[in-house]
Amino acid sequence: SNFIRLFFVFAALHIQKTFAVFEINDDSYSKLVITDDRDNLVWLIMFYAPWCHHCHKVRPIFEQLAVASPAQVKFGVIDATLNKISAAENQVTRFPTIRYILKSSYSSQSLNGSYSGPRTLAALQTFVANILSPPFSKVSNLEDLSLLFNRSTLSHTGNDVIFLLNVPSPNSLASPSEDNRVALEQTTRAFKSVASRHYFHALFSISDFNFDQQLSIGATNNPYFYISKVEVYPDGSTIKTTMQTKEHSKYIHHPFICINKACTDTDIEYFVLHENQPLISTLDNHNFKQFSHLDKILIILVDKLQTSSLLIPFQNAAQAITYRNSMIEYQKDTIKMPVFGYLDGIKWRKFIKKYFVQLPSVLIIDFQHDRHRTFNLDSQSFQDDKVFSTIMTSVLEGTIQWEATTTPTILQKIQYRVENYYPWSLFVLILPVLLIVTSICGTKYPDDKKNV
Repeated sequence: SNFIRLFFVFAALHIQKTFAVFEINDDSYSKLVITDDRDNLVWLIMFYAPWCHHCHKVRPIFEQLAVASPAQVKFGVIDATLNKISAAENQVTRFPTIRYILKSSYSSQSLNGSYSGPRTLAALQTFVANILSPPFSKVSNLEDLSLLFNRSTLSHTGNDVIFLLNVPSPNSLASPSEDNRVALEQTTRAFKSVASRHYFHALFSISDFNFDQQLSIGATNNPYFYISKVEVYPDGSTIKTTMQTKEHSKYIHHPFICINKACTDTDIEYFVLHENQPLISTLDNHNFKQFSHLDKILIILVDKLQTSSLLIPFQNAAQAITYRNSMIEYQKDTIKMPVFGYLDGIKWRKFIKKYFVQLPSVLIIDFQHDRHRTFNLDSQSFQDDKVFSTIMTSVLEGTIQWEATTTPTILQKIQYRVENYYPWSLFVLILPVLLIVTSICGTKYPDDKKNV
Protein backbone atom coordinates (compact mmCIF):
# COMPACT_ATOMS: atom_id res chain seq x y z
CA SER A 1 0.00 0.00 0.00
CA ASN A 2 2.90 2.37 0.75
CA PHE A 3 4.33 1.61 -2.68
CA ILE A 4 1.00 2.48 -4.31
CA ARG A 5 0.81 5.78 -2.37
CA LEU A 6 4.31 6.72 -3.46
CA PHE A 7 3.45 5.81 -7.04
CA PHE A 8 0.41 8.12 -7.05
CA VAL A 9 2.37 10.93 -5.36
CA PHE A 10 5.12 10.83 -8.00
CA ALA A 11 2.52 10.52 -10.76
CA ALA A 12 0.67 13.58 -9.44
CA LEU A 13 3.90 15.60 -9.27
CA HIS A 14 4.79 14.61 -12.83
CA ILE A 15 1.33 15.62 -14.09
CA GLN A 16 1.56 18.92 -12.19
CA LYS A 17 4.92 19.73 -13.79
CA THR A 18 3.65 18.75 -17.22
CA PHE A 19 0.60 21.01 -17.06
CA ALA A 20 2.57 23.87 -15.46
CA VAL A 21 4.69 24.25 -18.61
CA PHE A 22 3.03 24.83 -21.98
CA GLU A 23 4.43 23.26 -25.15
CA ILE A 24 4.29 26.20 -27.57
CA ASN A 25 4.69 26.40 -31.34
CA ASP A 26 4.66 29.30 -33.79
CA ASP A 27 0.84 29.36 -34.00
CA SER A 28 0.11 29.12 -30.29
CA TYR A 29 2.89 31.60 -29.44
CA SER A 30 0.90 34.44 -30.98
CA LYS A 31 -2.39 33.36 -29.38
CA LEU A 32 -1.11 32.56 -25.89
CA VAL A 33 1.64 35.11 -25.42
CA ILE A 34 1.35 38.09 -27.75
CA THR A 35 -2.38 38.80 -27.79
CA ASP A 36 -2.99 38.30 -24.04
CA ASP A 37 -2.94 41.86 -22.70
CA ARG A 38 -3.78 41.26 -19.04
CA ASP A 39 -1.83 43.51 -16.64
CA ASN A 40 0.97 41.98 -14.55
CA LEU A 41 0.97 38.82 -16.64
CA VAL A 42 4.43 37.35 -16.98
CA TRP A 43 5.58 34.78 -19.51
CA LEU A 44 8.86 32.91 -19.15
CA ILE A 45 9.65 30.91 -22.28
CA MET A 46 12.59 28.57 -22.77
CA PHE A 47 13.78 28.08 -26.34
CA TYR A 48 15.61 24.78 -26.71
CA ALA A 49 16.99 22.32 -29.24
CA PRO A 50 16.50 18.55 -28.87
CA TRP A 51 20.24 17.90 -29.25
CA CYS A 52 21.23 20.54 -26.64
CA HIS A 53 22.81 18.96 -23.55
CA HIS A 54 22.42 22.10 -21.42
CA CYS A 55 18.73 22.29 -22.34
CA HIS A 56 18.13 18.84 -20.87
CA LYS A 57 19.82 19.96 -17.64
CA VAL A 58 17.81 23.20 -17.37
CA ARG A 59 14.41 21.71 -18.28
CA PRO A 60 13.77 20.01 -14.87
CA ILE A 61 14.75 23.24 -13.07
CA PHE A 62 12.39 25.20 -15.31
CA GLU A 63 9.56 22.78 -14.48
CA GLN A 64 10.24 23.05 -10.75
CA LEU A 65 10.13 26.83 -11.06
CA ALA A 66 6.78 26.63 -12.87
CA VAL A 67 5.23 24.53 -10.10
CA ALA A 68 6.48 26.85 -7.34
CA SER A 69 5.57 30.18 -9.01
CA PRO A 70 2.35 32.20 -8.65
CA ALA A 71 -0.46 31.75 -11.18
CA GLN A 72 0.19 35.10 -12.87
CA VAL A 73 3.53 33.75 -14.10
CA LYS A 74 3.12 31.46 -17.12
CA PHE A 75 5.77 29.10 -18.44
CA GLY A 76 6.33 27.71 -21.90
CA VAL A 77 8.92 25.81 -23.93
CA ILE A 78 9.53 26.13 -27.66
CA ASP A 79 11.56 23.83 -29.88
CA ALA A 80 13.52 26.47 -31.81
CA THR A 81 14.57 24.00 -34.50
CA LEU A 82 10.92 23.50 -35.53
CA ASN A 83 9.48 26.92 -34.70
CA LYS A 84 11.84 29.30 -36.41
CA ILE A 85 9.43 32.25 -36.68
CA SER A 86 9.02 32.73 -32.92
CA ALA A 87 12.72 31.97 -32.42
CA ALA A 88 13.66 34.70 -34.89
CA GLU A 89 11.26 37.19 -33.28
CA ASN A 90 13.01 36.60 -29.95
CA GLN A 91 16.52 36.77 -31.45
CA VAL A 92 17.43 33.27 -30.28
CA THR A 93 21.02 32.46 -31.22
CA ARG A 94 22.02 30.01 -28.46
CA PHE A 95 20.45 27.28 -26.37
CA PRO A 96 18.86 27.32 -23.97
CA THR A 97 17.53 30.87 -24.18
CA ILE A 98 15.02 31.97 -21.54
CA ARG A 99 12.93 34.95 -22.61
CA TYR A 100 10.59 37.00 -20.45
CA ILE A 101 7.54 38.92 -21.67
CA LEU A 102 5.94 41.20 -19.11
CA LYS A 103 2.79 43.27 -19.34
CA SER A 104 3.31 45.43 -16.28
CA SER A 105 0.93 47.98 -14.82
CA TYR A 106 4.01 50.07 -14.00
CA SER A 107 4.92 50.53 -17.67
CA SER A 108 2.86 51.70 -20.64
CA GLN A 109 4.52 49.19 -22.95
CA SER A 110 5.19 45.46 -22.91
CA LEU A 111 8.65 44.59 -21.58
CA ASN A 112 10.64 41.69 -22.94
CA GLY A 113 14.19 40.45 -23.00
CA SER A 114 16.52 37.54 -22.28
CA TYR A 115 17.26 36.20 -18.83
CA SER A 116 21.04 36.29 -18.44
CA GLY A 117 21.48 34.97 -14.92
CA PRO A 118 22.55 31.59 -13.55
CA ARG A 119 20.32 28.65 -14.49
CA THR A 120 19.74 27.62 -10.88
CA LEU A 121 16.38 27.29 -9.14
CA ALA A 122 17.26 29.85 -6.44
CA ALA A 123 18.41 32.47 -8.96
CA LEU A 124 15.36 31.97 -11.19
CA GLN A 125 13.01 32.18 -8.20
CA THR A 126 14.56 35.49 -7.17
CA PHE A 127 14.23 36.76 -10.72
CA VAL A 128 10.50 35.93 -10.64
CA ALA A 129 10.19 37.64 -7.24
CA ASN A 130 11.87 40.77 -8.64
CA ILE A 131 9.46 40.85 -11.58
CA LEU A 132 6.48 40.71 -9.22
CA SER A 133 7.85 43.42 -6.92
CA PRO A 134 7.28 47.19 -7.27
CA PRO A 135 9.85 48.90 -9.52
CA PHE A 136 11.39 50.89 -6.68
CA SER A 137 11.29 51.07 -2.89
CA LYS A 138 11.83 53.81 -0.33
CA VAL A 139 14.48 53.66 2.37
CA SER A 140 14.82 56.00 5.33
CA ASN A 141 17.63 54.40 7.34
CA LEU A 142 20.43 51.86 7.20
CA GLU A 143 18.11 49.08 8.36
CA ASP A 144 15.86 49.61 5.32
CA LEU A 145 18.90 49.54 3.06
CA SER A 146 20.14 46.33 4.69
CA LEU A 147 16.76 44.66 4.11
CA LEU A 148 16.84 45.71 0.48
CA PHE A 149 20.32 44.20 0.05
CA ASN A 150 19.10 40.99 1.66
CA ARG A 151 16.46 40.81 -1.06
CA SER A 152 19.16 41.09 -3.73
CA THR A 153 21.50 38.47 -2.25
CA LEU A 154 20.28 35.79 -4.67
CA SER A 155 19.42 38.13 -7.50
CA HIS A 156 19.47 36.71 -11.01
CA THR A 157 22.67 38.53 -11.88
CA GLY A 158 24.35 37.70 -8.62
CA ASN A 159 24.70 41.45 -7.95
CA ASP A 160 24.40 43.20 -4.62
CA VAL A 161 23.85 46.53 -6.37
CA ILE A 162 21.21 49.21 -5.78
CA PHE A 163 20.66 52.41 -7.75
CA LEU A 164 19.78 55.06 -5.22
CA LEU A 165 18.17 58.46 -5.74
CA ASN A 166 19.05 60.45 -2.64
CA VAL A 167 16.65 63.32 -2.05
CA PRO A 168 16.38 65.84 0.80
CA SER A 169 14.63 64.77 4.00
CA PRO A 170 11.27 66.45 4.68
CA ASN A 171 12.86 67.80 7.88
CA SER A 172 15.87 69.15 6.03
CA LEU A 173 16.80 72.73 6.84
CA ALA A 174 18.21 73.23 3.35
CA SER A 175 16.69 76.06 1.32
CA PRO A 176 17.07 74.98 -2.30
CA SER A 177 16.71 77.34 -5.17
CA GLU A 178 13.79 77.12 -7.58
CA ASP A 179 16.15 75.63 -10.18
CA ASN A 180 17.13 72.88 -7.75
CA ARG A 181 13.51 72.03 -7.02
CA VAL A 182 12.63 71.82 -10.71
CA ALA A 183 15.73 69.75 -11.44
CA LEU A 184 14.83 67.33 -8.63
CA GLU A 185 11.28 66.89 -9.97
CA GLN A 186 12.56 66.16 -13.48
CA THR A 187 15.22 63.73 -12.23
CA THR A 188 12.73 61.91 -9.98
CA ARG A 189 10.31 61.40 -12.89
CA ALA A 190 13.13 60.10 -15.10
CA PHE A 191 14.43 57.82 -12.32
CA LYS A 192 10.99 56.26 -11.80
CA SER A 193 10.54 55.83 -15.55
CA VAL A 194 13.86 53.97 -15.88
CA ALA A 195 13.03 51.87 -12.81
CA SER A 196 9.71 50.81 -14.34
CA ARG A 197 11.57 49.42 -17.38
CA HIS A 198 14.55 47.79 -15.64
CA TYR A 199 13.43 46.91 -12.10
CA PHE A 200 13.77 43.15 -12.69
CA HIS A 201 17.38 43.61 -13.84
CA ALA A 202 18.42 45.92 -11.01
CA LEU A 203 17.20 47.26 -7.68
CA PHE A 204 16.05 50.88 -7.43
CA SER A 205 15.43 52.94 -4.32
CA ILE A 206 14.58 56.50 -3.33
CA SER A 207 16.02 57.67 -0.02
CA ASP A 208 15.62 60.79 2.10
CA PHE A 209 18.33 59.60 4.50
CA ASN A 210 21.80 61.17 4.33
CA PHE A 211 24.06 58.13 4.53
CA ASP A 212 27.14 60.21 5.16
CA GLN A 213 27.04 63.78 6.44
CA GLN A 214 30.68 64.21 5.40
CA LEU A 215 30.06 63.19 1.79
CA SER A 216 32.09 65.26 -0.67
CA ILE A 217 31.54 64.94 -4.40
CA GLY A 218 34.02 66.91 -6.46
CA ALA A 219 33.69 70.54 -5.42
CA THR A 220 30.15 70.08 -4.07
CA ASN A 221 29.73 69.45 -0.34
CA ASN A 222 26.51 67.88 0.96
CA PRO A 223 24.67 67.92 -2.39
CA TYR A 224 20.96 68.64 -2.48
CA PHE A 225 20.26 65.45 -4.47
CA TYR A 226 22.13 62.87 -6.53
CA ILE A 227 21.93 59.35 -7.94
CA SER A 228 24.54 56.79 -6.99
CA LYS A 229 25.30 53.12 -7.39
CA VAL A 230 25.48 51.50 -3.97
CA GLU A 231 26.80 48.05 -3.10
CA VAL A 232 28.16 46.02 -0.21
CA TYR A 233 31.84 45.26 0.08
CA PRO A 234 32.40 41.63 -0.95
CA ASP A 235 33.44 40.65 2.59
CA GLY A 236 31.01 43.04 4.30
CA SER A 237 33.87 44.72 6.13
CA THR A 238 34.65 48.37 6.84
CA ILE A 239 37.68 50.22 5.50
CA LYS A 240 39.61 53.36 6.36
CA THR A 241 39.71 55.90 3.56
CA THR A 242 41.99 58.83 2.86
CA MET A 243 39.06 60.95 1.69
CA GLN A 244 37.11 60.77 4.95
CA THR A 245 38.41 61.04 8.48
CA LYS A 246 35.86 58.66 9.95
CA GLU A 247 35.43 54.99 9.24
CA HIS A 248 33.45 54.33 6.09
CA SER A 249 30.51 51.94 6.34
CA LYS A 250 30.35 48.60 4.57
CA TYR A 251 28.41 50.26 1.74
CA ILE A 252 30.19 51.67 -1.32
CA HIS A 253 28.69 54.70 -3.07
CA HIS A 254 30.13 54.89 -6.57
CA PRO A 255 29.95 56.52 -8.97
CA PHE A 256 27.60 59.54 -8.86
CA ILE A 257 25.44 61.26 -11.48
CA CYS A 258 22.76 63.97 -11.53
CA ILE A 259 24.42 66.00 -8.76
CA ASN A 260 22.10 68.96 -8.20
CA LYS A 261 21.07 68.97 -11.86
CA ALA A 262 18.31 67.51 -13.99
CA CYS A 263 18.94 64.19 -15.70
CA THR A 264 16.97 62.67 -18.55
CA ASP A 265 15.74 59.08 -19.02
CA THR A 266 18.60 58.53 -21.45
CA ASP A 267 21.26 59.68 -18.97
CA ILE A 268 19.99 57.46 -16.15
CA GLU A 269 19.32 54.45 -18.38
CA TYR A 270 22.86 54.61 -19.79
CA PHE A 271 24.22 54.78 -16.24
CA VAL A 272 22.15 51.78 -15.10
CA LEU A 273 22.96 49.58 -18.12
CA HIS A 274 26.71 50.25 -17.85
CA GLU A 275 27.06 50.04 -14.07
CA ASN A 276 24.78 47.14 -13.16
CA GLN A 277 27.52 44.86 -11.92
CA PRO A 278 29.21 44.46 -8.53
CA LEU A 279 32.73 45.55 -7.71
CA ILE A 280 34.05 42.08 -8.54
CA SER A 281 32.10 39.57 -10.65
CA THR A 282 32.64 35.85 -10.97
CA LEU A 283 32.67 35.48 -14.75
CA ASP A 284 30.86 32.52 -16.25
CA ASN A 285 28.67 31.54 -19.19
CA HIS A 286 25.67 33.56 -17.99
CA ASN A 287 27.40 36.96 -17.77
CA PHE A 288 30.64 36.95 -19.78
CA LYS A 289 28.91 37.84 -23.06
CA GLN A 290 27.10 40.70 -21.31
CA PHE A 291 30.38 42.18 -20.05
CA SER A 292 32.07 41.76 -23.43
CA HIS A 293 29.44 44.03 -25.00
CA LEU A 294 30.07 46.90 -22.57
CA ASP A 295 32.43 49.67 -23.62
CA LYS A 296 34.57 48.83 -20.61
CA ILE A 297 37.89 47.15 -20.02
CA LEU A 298 37.88 43.82 -18.17
CA ILE A 299 40.55 43.19 -15.51
CA ILE A 300 40.37 39.48 -14.72
CA LEU A 301 42.18 37.32 -12.22
CA VAL A 302 42.60 33.92 -13.87
CA ASP A 303 43.42 31.10 -11.47
CA LYS A 304 42.16 27.92 -9.88
CA LEU A 305 39.46 29.76 -7.97
CA GLN A 306 38.81 27.03 -5.42
CA THR A 307 42.40 27.09 -4.16
CA SER A 308 43.68 30.53 -5.21
CA SER A 309 45.54 32.57 -2.58
CA LEU A 310 45.32 35.71 -4.74
CA LEU A 311 41.60 36.44 -4.38
CA ILE A 312 41.96 38.60 -1.25
CA PRO A 313 44.81 40.85 -2.48
CA PHE A 314 43.07 41.24 -5.86
CA GLN A 315 39.84 42.19 -4.10
CA ASN A 316 41.60 44.68 -1.79
CA ALA A 317 43.29 46.38 -4.74
CA ALA A 318 39.99 46.65 -6.65
CA GLN A 319 38.27 48.16 -3.60
CA ALA A 320 40.99 50.77 -3.10
CA ILE A 321 41.12 51.77 -6.78
CA THR A 322 37.34 52.01 -6.98
CA TYR A 323 36.99 54.15 -3.87
CA ARG A 324 39.70 56.57 -4.97
CA ASN A 325 37.70 57.21 -8.14
CA SER A 326 34.22 57.06 -6.59
CA MET A 327 33.99 60.79 -5.84
CA ILE A 328 34.28 61.75 -9.51
CA GLU A 329 30.99 62.53 -11.21
CA TYR A 330 30.08 59.95 -13.84
CA GLN A 331 30.20 61.14 -17.46
CA LYS A 332 29.71 59.21 -20.69
CA ASP A 333 32.86 60.59 -22.27
CA THR A 334 35.18 60.23 -19.25
CA ILE A 335 37.25 57.16 -18.45
CA LYS A 336 35.05 54.45 -17.01
CA MET A 337 35.93 52.15 -14.17
CA PRO A 338 36.85 48.73 -15.55
CA VAL A 339 34.99 45.55 -14.74
CA PHE A 340 36.88 43.46 -12.19
CA GLY A 341 36.31 39.73 -12.29
CA TYR A 342 37.43 36.23 -11.41
CA LEU A 343 37.74 33.54 -14.06
CA ASP A 344 38.23 29.87 -13.33
CA GLY A 345 41.29 28.98 -15.41
CA ILE A 346 40.49 25.26 -15.27
CA LYS A 347 36.91 25.56 -16.51
CA TRP A 348 37.82 28.20 -19.14
CA ARG A 349 41.10 26.66 -20.30
CA LYS A 350 40.04 26.64 -23.96
CA PHE A 351 39.18 30.34 -23.86
CA ILE A 352 42.39 31.50 -22.16
CA LYS A 353 44.58 29.70 -24.73
CA LYS A 354 43.78 32.54 -27.13
CA TYR A 355 45.56 34.96 -24.79
CA PHE A 356 48.45 32.61 -23.85
CA VAL A 357 47.46 32.75 -20.20
CA GLN A 358 49.32 30.75 -17.58
CA LEU A 359 47.92 30.15 -14.12
CA PRO A 360 47.81 32.37 -12.17
CA SER A 361 47.55 35.51 -14.32
CA VAL A 362 45.89 38.88 -14.62
CA LEU A 363 44.21 39.11 -18.03
CA ILE A 364 43.15 42.56 -19.25
CA ILE A 365 40.82 42.65 -22.26
CA ASP A 366 39.61 45.61 -24.29
CA PHE A 367 36.97 44.08 -26.58
CA GLN A 368 36.19 47.40 -28.26
CA HIS A 369 39.69 47.73 -29.72
CA ASP A 370 40.57 44.00 -30.02
CA ARG A 371 43.52 44.20 -27.68
CA HIS A 372 44.66 42.63 -24.45
CA ARG A 373 47.54 42.30 -22.02
CA THR A 374 48.51 39.31 -19.91
CA PHE A 375 50.50 39.45 -16.67
CA ASN A 376 51.61 35.97 -15.67
CA LEU A 377 52.01 35.83 -11.91
CA ASP A 378 54.01 33.87 -9.40
CA SER A 379 51.57 33.09 -6.58
CA GLN A 380 54.40 33.26 -4.04
CA SER A 381 55.52 36.74 -5.12
CA PHE A 382 52.13 38.43 -5.57
CA GLN A 383 50.54 38.17 -2.15
CA ASP A 384 50.78 41.97 -1.82
CA ASP A 385 47.86 43.90 -3.30
CA LYS A 386 50.27 46.71 -4.32
CA VAL A 387 51.23 44.71 -7.41
CA PHE A 388 47.57 44.42 -8.45
CA SER A 389 47.09 48.14 -7.71
CA THR A 390 49.99 49.00 -10.03
CA ILE A 391 48.46 46.95 -12.85
CA MET A 392 44.98 48.47 -12.32
CA THR A 393 46.37 52.01 -12.12
CA SER A 394 48.21 51.55 -15.42
CA VAL A 395 44.87 50.71 -17.05
CA LEU A 396 43.10 53.78 -15.62
CA GLU A 397 45.97 56.12 -16.49
CA GLY A 398 46.33 54.70 -20.01
CA THR A 399 49.98 53.71 -19.60
CA ILE A 400 49.49 49.98 -20.16
CA GLN A 401 51.29 48.44 -23.14
CA TRP A 402 48.60 46.64 -25.16
CA GLU A 403 48.96 43.66 -27.46
CA ALA A 404 46.73 43.08 -30.48
CA THR A 405 44.31 40.19 -30.06
CA THR A 406 44.78 37.85 -33.02
CA THR A 407 44.14 34.20 -33.77
CA PRO A 408 47.16 32.18 -32.59
CA THR A 409 49.27 30.47 -35.25
CA ILE A 410 49.98 26.72 -35.16
CA LEU A 411 53.53 27.36 -33.89
CA GLN A 412 52.21 29.63 -31.13
CA LYS A 413 49.71 26.97 -30.08
CA ILE A 414 52.45 24.33 -29.90
CA GLN A 415 54.67 26.69 -27.91
CA TYR A 416 51.83 27.48 -25.50
CA ARG A 417 51.08 23.79 -24.93
CA VAL A 418 54.75 22.97 -24.33
CA GLU A 419 55.11 25.81 -21.81
CA ASN A 420 51.87 25.13 -19.93
CA TYR A 421 51.55 21.37 -20.08
CA TYR A 422 55.18 20.35 -19.64
CA PRO A 423 56.14 17.49 -19.05
CA TRP A 424 52.93 16.04 -20.56
CA SER A 425 53.46 18.00 -23.76
CA LEU A 426 57.02 16.68 -23.97
CA PHE A 427 55.74 13.15 -23.53
CA VAL A 428 53.16 13.66 -26.32
CA LEU A 429 55.87 14.93 -28.68
CA ILE A 430 58.23 12.03 -27.89
CA LEU A 431 55.52 9.34 -27.94
CA PRO A 432 55.30 9.02 -31.79
CA VAL A 433 59.10 8.68 -31.99
CA LEU A 434 59.07 5.95 -29.32
CA LEU A 435 56.31 4.08 -31.15
CA ILE A 436 58.24 4.15 -34.45
CA VAL A 437 61.47 2.98 -32.79
CA THR A 438 59.63 0.23 -30.93
CA SER A 439 57.90 -1.00 -34.07
CA ILE A 440 61.22 -1.18 -35.97
CA CYS A 441 63.22 -2.82 -33.20
CA GLY A 442 60.48 -5.20 -32.25
CA THR A 443 59.79 -6.55 -35.77
CA LYS A 444 60.22 -10.36 -36.02
CA TYR A 445 61.69 -11.55 -39.30
CA PRO A 446 60.92 -15.13 -40.53
CA ASP A 447 63.45 -17.85 -39.75
CA ASP A 448 65.10 -18.74 -43.10
CA LYS A 449 66.09 -22.21 -41.94
CA LYS A 450 62.49 -23.14 -41.19
CA ASN A 451 61.40 -21.98 -44.58
CA VAL A 452 63.87 -24.17 -46.42
